[in-house]
Amino acid sequence: MKIKKNRVFQVAFYFIKLLFFSHLLYVLINLFLNYSVPFDNKSNVTIRGHISLIEKNWKPTDVKTLNEKSESTFLLCKSGFVRFDFKNWKDALDKNSILYILFYNLWLIMGLYISFQLHTVFRALYRKRTFEMKNTFKLRLVASIIILMPVIKNLAQKFFTSFAQSNFAFEGHAIQLSCNYSFYQFPYLPYLVVGILIFAIIEIYKEGMRLQTETDLTI
Repeated sequence: MKIKKNRVFQVAFYFIKLLFFSHLLYVLINLFLNYSVPFDNKSNVTIRGHISLIEKNWKPTDVKTLNEKSESTFLLCKSGFVRFDFKNWKDALDKNSILYILFYNLWLIMGLYISFQLHTVFRALYRKRTFEMKNTFKLRLVASIIILMPVIKNLAQKFFTSFAQSNFAFEGHAIQLSCNYSFYQFPYLPYLVVGILIFAIIEIYKEGMRLQTETDLTI
């Protein structure tokens, strides 16, 4: 059966196409709103992100234990959103803010690039170009980027935390990397699993290419 006449595949193709253009719109809006203050006459530039606040004398918080057989220890980590407004880019930029902007925007572009490559692969399949070597290259690139994305996002967050520490103070608290981006809590594993699965699909795809070549030579 031809791929183009497969209704399920048609729906998947148009969904991926819609996803790519929606992703493109999201990135453009994000790039504009993440660094500008359109409705504030006092500021022209803004840099924003997430941080965690930890009490300098960090001690367990008293909690009510519901199970009489257990004892509970609770350490409170306060996460929050912080925005720094500046009159111009000259005041906003230092080593940490530049690196934060660089890595954060790289993370956004990497996600958009994945959407774009998936769109091109599905478009090739939709046009019945089922087995092409360049599709395997694109999928390898997508898998590699997916595995690398959480590392880039984590680096961006680390630089934002350093930037916040030099521009922001909260009495009695220390500014730390957001709890959601700590080494133990950040979701590296899902990205790694998805990347490995795509590499496995590529090998299946290559085997299909080999079988098709043998069939064409036999005919």
